[in-house]
Amino acid sequence: MRLELPDATIVYDDVGEGEPVVFLHGSLCAEWLTPLARELTGFRRIAIHRAGYGGSEDRTSGVGVPEQAARCAAVLAELGVPRAHWVGHSAGADIALHLAHSRPDLAASLVLLEPALPRADDEPASTAMPAAIAEARTGAWEAAFHTFLTGCAGRTCAVCSRTGSAKRGSPKPSEAAATSSPGNRSRSPTGSSAHSR
Repeated sequence: MRLELPDATIVYDDVGEGEPVVFLHGSLCAEWLTPLARELTGFRRIAIHRAGYGGSEDRTSGVGVPEQAARCAAVLAELGVPRAHWVGHSAGADIALHLAHSRPDLAASLVLLEPALPRADDEPASTAMPAAIAEARTGAWEAAFHTFLTGCAGRTCAVCSRTGSAKRGSPKPSEAAATSSPGNRSRSPTGSSAHSR
């Protein structure tokens, strides 16, 4: 399904019946939460592709969290959904949290998976995400994966270290899938997940 907005086209899936649950992906992959959404039966599942990801289009030079939250609210209004449960990963978690703060009437509950940490005013902006997106747009998926993970988690990222991508450039897609599967996630010495976002 598609929602045309003045500054974006938002693509979303709307399947199932029951209480509505909205899924908001993080950066790099619009389908990140699709497997989870498929397994959650007994609910109406609304998976939104944020503008610039998947089939959605961003006709701006990029917008912040408040504008992305407003686009999600517009999808719910289009569907006639007055309130939903929200599941967000990384930047999607930030958007869900902002929406719950700015529009508490729309949020029945929140599940926030690895929310992206905000940047301090005096902290330099990371170039990892724009570089990873640029690489992905040229079809250099392995390089994009490596740039994203090392930019978010550093050169000592457990996935990069285990696959050798810190030394040879990037993991093979089969290695990346194997190391990022839920049952096979590496842990850092502190016990936290190897993936920061």
